[in-house]
Amino acid sequence: GNYSFTALTNANQTAFAVNSGSLGLPILTTLSNGSLTLSGGATANAPVLSNINGSSLLVNGGVTLSLPAVTNYVGTGGATATLRASGAGSVLNLSNVINVDFSFAHNNALQIEAQTGGKVDLRRVTQISDETVNAARRADITADGAGSSVDLSALVNFLDNSAWDTTWNSSLTVKNGGSITAPVLTTLKGVNVTLDGSGSLAIGNWINWTEGVATLSGGNYSFTALTNANQTAFA
Repeated sequence: GNYSFTALTNANQTAFAVNSGSLGLPILTTLSNGSLTLSGGATANAPVLSNINGSSLLVNGGVTLSLPAVTNYVGTGGATATLRASGAGSVLNLSNVINVDFSFAHNNALQIEAQTGGKVDLRRVTQISDETVNAARRADITADGAGSSVDLSALVNFLDNSAWDTTWNSSLTVKNGGSITAPVLTTLKGVNVTLDGSGSLAIGNWINWTEGVATLSGGNYSFTALTNANQTAFA
């Protein structure tokens, strides 16, 4: 069916799951620490939704979700959240976001995932980081499967500042023919990188990669601009 919440402005901690049909949220501005899941050809229209801090957004089965009013994403000390597009033709369009802050609560994470042909569009994000505290948290960015892509075309810095061991490092993972587009990324801190040689991630512009772990297989890798790899392990 088709559902329109014409007067709804605040949906804090609310979970929407739509399987086929349409969801209208014409004046909604806040969906924090909640979720929105679209599948089965469902659509959602939320033209002025600007606060999705701490929320999960999941699209699959050829669905596109565009949120043009969202310019920042902040973890707000909450629980694990996922931004995911799965399946050929599925697109999560957050192309106006410029900053991602994964300052979630202890023992939680932000998962950004493109799977089995899905696409996550974060093309204007320049920095992904968290606050400097003693907490176990991370941001994991994964492109898994042929045609799966995460667009981080403007990303310069990926910084995991929270103090914990490497099992709680953030990560970049490209496997099974996926791709992460990040041509201007130069600085990584506390980021583990896993590449199986089948996909695409530009590494030639990285200058500083500290406190990370590299797990590399299936190909040849050249870090031609890397000058600082303090406390980074290559395997």
